[in-house]
Amino acid sequence: MTEATVVEWLKAPGDVVEKAEPLVEVETEKANAEVEAPAAGILGQILHEAGAVVEVGNPLVMLQVEGDAGDAQPAAAPAAAAPEPPAAAPVAADTNVVSPAAASPPSGGPKPARASPVARRIAAELGVDLSLVAATGTRGLISESDVRAAAATTDPQAETSSLPSPQKEPLTGRRKAIGDALSRDLGSSPQVTLTRAADTSGVQELRATSSGADYSVNDLLIATTAATLAKHPALNAHLVKNEIWRFGEINIGIAVDLEGGLIVPVLRDVGSLSLDQIRSERLRLVDDVRTGSTQPAELMDGTFTISNLGAWGIDAFTPIINPPQVAILGVGRMSERPAIVDGQLAARSEMVFSLTFDHRALDGRAGAEFLAELCEPLASARDLGAVAGLPVDPSS
Repeated sequence: MTEATVVEWLKAPGDVVEKAEPLVEVETEKANAEVEAPAAGILGQILHEAGAVVEVGNPLVMLQVEGDAGDAQPAAAPAAAAPEPPAAAPVAADTNVVSPAAASPPSGGPKPARASPVARRIAAELGVDLSLVAATGTRGLISESDVRAAAATTDPQAETSSLPSPQKEPLTGRRKAIGDALSRDLGSSPQVTLTRAADTSGVQELRATSSGADYSVNDLLIATTAATLAKHPALNAHLVKNEIWRFGEINIGIAVDLEGGLIVPVLRDVGSLSLDQIRSERLRLVDDVRTGSTQPAELMDGTFTISNLGAWGIDAFTPIINPPQVAILGVGRMSERPAIVDGQLAARSEMVFSLTFDHRALDGRAGAEFLAELCEPLASARDLGAVAGLPVDPSS
C-alpha cells in the first residue's frame, strides 16, 4: 500500500471524537478501511475531501486535543509495515500521527522542485516539467500521482486530432492501485507462463456422482492445487528482496471479479481442510467480497493464487503474479474438444491451465512438473476422489 482514496468522512469539523473512533473511510488496493482517531479531541480542518488520493503518511485532518495551545495534530493516512519473516505477509500498521511541522507547506520564494525518485522517473517518461507540477506530498514533495495528474491535464492530440472529444475518466481508487502494483511487479520480475491442456473427464464424472454433486469445479481445483503444492513447495513461496520464503502452510488466494477490479480473498491452510470445509469457506469469502464486508485479514498472507476466467468463455490467458508470491495459476473454461482416445478420434472434456511464475525463484522444469502433477488426477474420477477425499465407485 502506497496510497489510498478518501471515500467518505464519518465526522465533520467541530465534532467531538474519542480515541479510536472511526473518522474517515478510505479505499486501498484491496479493500475499504476506516482510519481511526489517534487521540480524543475536536475535529478540525479536513485536509483531503472525498475523492482525493492521499499518499501513505500524509495528514488527512487536523485534530484539536486537550492541552493543545491552539495547534491541532494532523491524523495521517495508515502506513504500511515492512515485511516480516515467513510467519506472515506485510500487514497494515496502526494509524500514525505526524507533527504539525511536517504538514506545513514550505515558505519563502521559489525553490527547486522536490520530487520522489519515482515521480522524477515518471515525469521524464511523460515529458512533464516538474517546476510546473503542484505538490501534494509530505513537506511539499511531488508524488507520482501529482506527475500523472499534471500529465493528464494536457492533450497532445487536442489541436491535431479529428476525433470527437472523448469522455475522460481518471484511473483512481482500486483500479489504479491494482495497476500500479502489477506494473511494478512486471517491471521488476522476469515472468514466464507455461500452458498445458488437461483431460478433465474425471472432474465431470466425479461431479455426476452423488458424492461429488455438491462441489463446484473450483472446489475440486483448489483441493487438487493444494495437494500438488504440498509436493512442490518452490511454488508456495514469496520472493522478498533477495530472499525466497517457502511456507509450510498453503494459503490459496481466489480471484473474485468486481466492477472496480479484482479482489483476492485467501483460503488459509487449505491442506488441512476437507472438501466440505473448502466449499464452505470459498462460498463465505466470495459472499463477503460481493457484499463489501471483506475484512483486511481475509486478504492477507496468500502464498499462491488461482484465477479462473472459464465462466467468461476464456480458453487460456496469461495471468500476472500477485506479489510477493512467485506463481499464479490461470484457469480456462472446461469444454469438449477433439482428442485421440485409445487410438480413436473422440470428444473429450478438457481445460487449459496457464502457470505464470517468477523465473528468479524457480525454473521452467519446476513449473512443468507442477502442471503435470496437477493435471494427472483430473482425468480419473477415482484418482480425483482420492485427492479430494471423496468416496468413489472403484469401477470409475
